[in-house]
This record gives sequence, C-alpha cells and structure tokens, in this order.
Amino acid sequence: NGDYYGGVRGHLYRMPAGPPSTWAHIGFLVAKINDAEIAGPGGERLVGLGGGVYTGGPGELLVPTAWHYDLGTDRRAIAVDPTNPDRWVTGGVGAFFDNAQIVILTNGGQTFAKVYEVFGAGVVQDIAFDPSNPLRAVAGMFPADFGNVALTRSTNGGASSVRVPGT
Repeated sequence: NGDYYGGVRGHLYRMPAGPPSTWAHIGFLVAKINDAEIAGPGGERLVGLGGGVYTGGPGELLVPTAWHYDLGTDRRAIAVDPTNPDRWVTGGVGAFFDNAQIVILTNGGQTFAKVYEVFGAGVVQDIAFDPSNPLRAVAGMFPADFGNVALTRSTNGGASSVRVPGT
C-alpha cells in the first residue's frame, strides 16, 4: 500500500504514502526491531531483530525465516537486492560479541548462505547497494576491533565481500 513503517526505542510508527507525511504511533514492540525493509511494491515485509530475520506479506503476521535463530545472533541490517526482490542480504553479529556476519536469504527466506564472517570485526551495522550498479554493495562494521577494517565491499551483489583497507 506504499506506507512506511519504523521502530524506535520500543515503539512502532507508520507514515502513509503521499501528503501529508507525518509519522503516527501505532503500537509498542515486544521485540527490538533493528531494521525493516519491503521487498518491492506489495512484496514481503522483512524485519531484522535479535535472533534472525522474520517476514510476512502485506497485512500478514511476521514469521521466522530459515535464518531466525542462530544462538546469540543479532540481525542489524537488511537490504533487498534491487535486481531480485526475493534475495535479501542481512548483516549483524553471530554468537560471539564481535564476529561480523553477512547472510544471504533466498526462496522467500527459506534458504540461507553465510557469505561473510570475521571474528574481531565487530557487528555489521548497515548494508547498502549502489543505486547506479546493483552488483556493488557495501557493509559497515562497528566497533571494528583488533585492527579490523570498518567497511567491506562487494562487486557481485553481496555474494562475497572484501575488506576496504584504511577504513
């Protein structure tokens, strides 16, 4: 329907598409949502939260994907592949406090592949595709401990990543 949703400090907000564009408080969250995306017009709603990624169609209850509970994981970022709304790139941290991870979900979230994991790299906080070239993507980590870099880049749509020196 084109509406926008966002979560901030335990509260859920909705902003209708078009003017006037004001945020309306619509509820309180039971779980902390770190990121939310919509996979194209009328597409799946994706939510990253502690323990994984959850999805549901418009107006449906969110259900766990195949990547919904890896002991200690926390999903901090979700990006929808601009060339394929059924391919989602998610980042966060694994069971340890500083093992940055990037996972790709496909098949409606029922198939996943861990494509990046670096111990001591911190937590993947954000993922973005290049709007001029959807094969290029970047991910940012914080706190990037033990001398690890803070950015990775991909030239194959997130299927693999290399560190960006000096970041």
